[in-house]
Amino acid sequence: MYSSWGSFIKVIKSVFKEGTMRKLVLGLLAVCLLAGGVFAAAPGKKVAFSLNGGLQLLFWSDIISQHLTLDFRAGFRFGKSFEISPEIMYAGYGHSSHLPADRTRIYPGVIANFVSRHFFAGVGVTFPIVLAGGSAIPLAPKGNIGLVLGRWMMTAYLMSSALSGETSWAPIFGLSIGYRF
Repeated sequence: MYSSWGSFIKVIKSVFKEGTMRKLVLGLLAVCLLAGGVFAAAPGKKVAFSLNGGLQLLFWSDIISQHLTLDFRAGFRFGKSFEISPEIMYAGYGHSSHLPADRTRIYPGVIANFVSRHFFAGVGVTFPIVLAGGSAIPLAPKGNIGLVLGRWMMTAYLMSSALSGETSWAPIFGLSIGYRF
């Protein structure tokens, strides 16, 4: 990913200098506090964790940027059909001929889901953080829909996000497959 340790160190220094790491830590802290609060509110409920991998497509003007994703989700059930799901997603650079290769993002967020036996759908918000090649961008609304088949789950989602330094919004579409444990 990095051609030398020197360039890696430069990226790390720029992340700390721009305040992005501070925002990342605050975002992760908020997600963890929310998850802890939800868990404390429903002590008898089983928590469903999942690890998911997928592909994310960012549509910006005539550019389509592809990113590989890895995310971790926790599902806290309230009643029979309502779930709060804090998540954190890593979107690494896949391919784009027009965008720089160093736009790695982390998306901490929370989704409120309607859940049935083999189906879920929900809406929520994520806080996109550009680790390299940009700065933090505004909160991004997110909607998802998916299937649960035993321990496997498939999710399709749509987010809307501003690119770093821009004021207009770009749709982000993603598909992931995950394992629940």
